[in-house]
Amino acid sequence: DKASKIRCLCLRGVDGRTPVQVHIDALVHGDIVILQGGDRVPADGQIVTGSILVDQSSLNGESVPVEKLPTDAKIETVDSKDLSESSRVFRGSVVEDGEAMMRVD
Repeated sequence: DKASKIRCLCLRGVDGRTPVQVHIDALVHGDIVILQGGDRVPADGQIVTGSILVDQSSLNGESVPVEKLPTDAKIETVDSKDLSESSRVFRGSVVEDGEAMMRVD
């Protein structure tokens, strides 16, 4: 399977703060993934820190990149399937610019 060969940078280790390369099929709910320009988003999730521009054209056909930022969950209710949600990222979209950390759903 092609996906089993793709790796991403994830915070793991004893302290949960050590960046390590992991296969995307080894990601689990709650993992923190580091996203940088040129990366393909490895799983659906929520931005927890940073800011990125994401190309979602493979998901919705829209050619204009979308900015993704953390959201204060106390203020805004997040729809986990809404592509326009400012803090949600989806597997298969591509980070065009910026750096952020996402929590895997």
